[in-house]
Amino acid sequence: MFGSRHIRTWICGALLLAGVPTTLASDIVWGVNHVPPFHILEGEHQHQGICDALVQAFINASPHLEHEIKELPTSRLSALIQNDQNVCLPCMILKPADQSIAQFSDPTNTYPPHGIITRPELAEELTSKFGNPLDIEALVLSRDYSFGQPPERKFGRLQGFLDQELVNSPQFSVIGGSQSSHNLFLMLRSGRIDYTIDYLMMKNYIESTTSNEYVFIPIQQNKDDAIVGAVGCSKNAWGTQALELINEIIPVAIEDPVVRDAYYRWLQE
Repeated sequence: MFGSRHIRTWICGALLLAGVPTTLASDIVWGVNHVPPFHILEGEHQHQGICDALVQAFINASPHLEHEIKELPTSRLSALIQNDQNVCLPCMILKPADQSIAQFSDPTNTYPPHGIITRPELAEELTSKFGNPLDIEALVLSRDYSFGQPPERKFGRLQGFLDQELVNSPQFSVIGGSQSSHNLFLMLRSGRIDYTIDYLMMKNYIESTTSNEYVFIPIQQNKDDAIVGAVGCSKNAWGTQALELINEIIPVAIEDPVVRDAYYRWLQE
């Protein structure tokens, strides 16, 4: 899929070190990391994630621009954008300007809200006790079920309650490692944890790469909260100019068949 990408040597880092102001020269730097099914950098579905498809669609829609793709860990990408280095992240969650480390494009897509993911044999028990959509506050406060999540994940309006009542409790685990999502779902399947919170598309991705099945349960507290995605670029002059170019091609990019195929693959019920 990515054979047509245009990659060139990036020299702005040297210019920054030399104290020379940088300007946009008809180029976009995309920062991507291995967070399936947003970006899939290895394995069976390599470069077939939703955000991989969006980057490819931007490239397809702008043959007049140069595109560089930087594959870096999440922490490195966060450091780049927080330090006003020239980079755009294709699939950020759109936030108010005063609440984000980035400046944003026009909306590019929407995702269904987070839900509970658990193993099939536990799903009926949880819904019988806590409803469907499930009352996450009642589930957490019962203190009867263990929760796991990969590092650095956040859950929108649920996060404040989770920080207060779940994080640092005996029921809470952070599952790390280079394959943190796969490790988490293996622990879920084996009964070492009871549930996680994630997108429906994460369930679909894990099921596509393993022989295991899981159940997605909507959450009562956020069931109507569609999540709006956008491109986020550094809060500097380069980022402002990059977003002007990106906004011009969004209407074409989001209609690209590569995007529609990725959405169908990962967001189907």
